[in-house]
Amino acid sequence: MSGRPTETALAELAAPARRRALAGAALATVGGVTSVFAVAAWALRLHVAGGPGWVLASWAAAASAILAAGCSVPLIVRRTTGARLAARLESTGAWRRGALTAFLGVPALGTS
Repeated sequence: MSGRPTETALAELAAPARRRALAGAALATVGGVTSVFAVAAWALRLHVAGGPGWVLASWAAAASAILAAGCSVPLIVRRTTGARLAARLESTGAWRRGALTAFLGVPALGTS
């Protein structure tokens, strides 16, 4: 028996969670950048801050928010794999331990 159909099915089941997590990270990034620029704009409008330094600081803060979101993408992708879903299903008791993850690994040499 091949582990490919199980691996494919688990990957298809994990795909919507991955898409939702990535969309959430994208929306959080857009919200963070918008908030940074809104705070900077209100600070300048209310004469709390002034000068070109605030513009540079707001762009630096926006760039760091985008960088933080970019660093979270590999973590999201790693956490939403089919193998991770199989391990999660087995750990919650929905499936017997090894019932799914056994099909994902390469068979050991010399076994039947």
